[in-house]
Amino acid sequence: MRYQVLILMAEEKLAAMDVDTEGRAELISVEGNTVMKYSSAEEAKDFCRYLKDYYNIERFSDIDLSITVVRFDAPQHAAVCLLEAIKDADECNLVSAEKLLPLLLLKEGIVKPDKVLQVEIFGITYLAEINGDLKIVCKKGGEERDKLNLPVERLSLYYCFDANHLIDDQSELRKCQDEFQKELSRKEDMLKAEKERADAAEAKIEKLFQIVKRIKDQKNKNAKRYVCRVRIENNNDSVLGVLVSSMIFTYRAGVRVAAPRSLSGKINYRIEYAVNDSDVVINNQRIAIAKAYLNGERMSNFDIDIKAPAVGRIFCLMSKDSTVRDGDAVALIGDLADSKEEIIQWYEKNKQ
Repeated sequence: MRYQVLILMAEEKLAAMDVDTEGRAELISVEGNTVMKYSSAEEAKDFCRYLKDYYNIERFSDIDLSITVVRFDAPQHAAVCLLEAIKDADECNLVSAEKLLPLLLLKEGIVKPDKVLQVEIFGITYLAEINGDLKIVCKKGGEERDKLNLPVERLSLYYCFDANHLIDDQSELRKCQDEFQKELSRKEDMLKAEKERADAAEAKIEKLFQIVKRIKDQKNKNAKRYVCRVRIENNNDSVLGVLVSSMIFTYRAGVRVAAPRSLSGKINYRIEYAVNDSDVVINNQRIAIAKAYLNGERMSNFDIDIKAPAVGRIFCLMSKDSTVRDGDAVALIGDLADSKEEIIQWYEKNKQ
């Protein structure tokens, strides 16, 4: 088993700690204390007996042992004497605290460009300067400012330094990117499906809107469509009249005329239009005459005027001199935009 020891050496004090393979540090007791004061190189060499007592050995070569001396502000000759005392260990190293501190700061995650830090460790203050290229320079002393206090146990990273939290974990990054792309694709598919549903709904709404519009337009057209009929009413005085009707109401316009009692026979009526097919007529304009005939003889006094009930385009339903009977439709009046085909279809569909 390999043992690892860090000796911390300042100008007037020494300390040591055992570091296991996981990087956990345990301070070695010096007669119940964690620090030993010294004033000479010989006293520094005497510190080694506490290490041997801790590991229960007589010589450092008795076990697989690595010893590293971390020199803070200790005198050079004192550090050399200490190294001489531990030289029989399997591995001996001497490292300056100024060289080890940048690694500690890096692991702390506080390194930023153009930053100055004041760090205190083992009771000694250092100034750490970080330039724009992230170069870190540490030196003893420093200005009065907020200090970063680091416990000496952090120095154990000398034996277990790793790059955790220092660089990006590319595999984890790729995993996150893949998950992000999957989620993004899923969201895009959901958005596409929602858009398709929205487009379908919009198309359906537009279709319904067009249907409603056509119904409304048709209703508006129908409200302007009329059927002009002849109404012949006979009584004891042979009264004649005319009825002009639409699908909604009946429009009557005519004249009561008494037939001479000396005449006998049935009066027949023949239609004669006063307008041309597809003409635009105005309200109360005469559109046709139902001419009266008795036994083939003209009876002009019994003629019936048929007048337009409203403004619109007129469409004739009969040819000239066609015989008409009571209730016959002789013309249709429609919207100005109506065609004859449209209004005939309306008439055929709604006639009674």
